[in-house]
Amino acid sequence: MTVPENTTSQGTKLGWTLLTVWGGTILVLSLIPSPPHICNRFLSWDKFQHASAYAVFTLFGYLAFTRLTDHKWRIIAAMVVAVVFGAVMEVAQGLFTAFRQADYRDVVANTFGALMTGTAVTLYNRFKRR
Repeated sequence: MTVPENTTSQGTKLGWTLLTVWGGTILVLSLIPSPPHICNRFLSWDKFQHASAYAVFTLFGYLAFTRLTDHKWRIIAAMVVAVVFGAVMEVAQGLFTAFRQADYRDVVANTFGALMTGTAVTLYNRFKRR
């Protein structure tokens, strides 16, 4: 089955828009002195926030990389971009702010979020093909 060119182009634009906006949001929240606090006990857990943010970032990357038609390479590219972006944000916190600090555990949480999305998208695509 082929997808009409304009549909793919629109999907790519939406994916890139979502990826850019979400990446900008992560950038701002990573570098401001005091990010917003969530009152819910579980949702306020820092590592859950990291994993969730990078899970969404990976999903938006997957939606943006529609030119990679092979699912495997598309999800790998999205996960690699998310993990690298997360690592760069941690380095930026350590180098460019006096009020935040880099933490390797945040990179682990970011990676976990990216892997969760990669697993979920892969399972979804497998079930969809059946």
